[in-house]
Amino acid sequence: MRLTKLDFVERVGESAFRAILAASRESVDMEALIKPIDWATPEADYTSIDTADPRVQKLRELEPGLVAAGIVSAGWADSVLGDTQQAETQHQY
Repeated sequence: MRLTKLDFVERVGESAFRAILAASRESVDMEALIKPIDWATPEADYTSIDTADPRVQKLRELEPGLVAAGIVSAGWADSVLGDTQQAETQHQY
């Protein structure tokens, strides 16, 4: 699924987005995890994100920490990224 970057941030949610940004300022490891998401833009004008891109799928790695902190609920990453596995299966003939 392709989303504009603003739509993607909206799906992430304000609390989670702020927590991710704050963590990336404190940890190079966190920044290294999220920076490729910013760079994973298939359009030449850098305005969209493909949620099936493996770099974007790494967002799933953030869910356990965000759930533990009470910022998001389990299943958050699936709701942000959509059901990309189902979409990929539907496009295979």
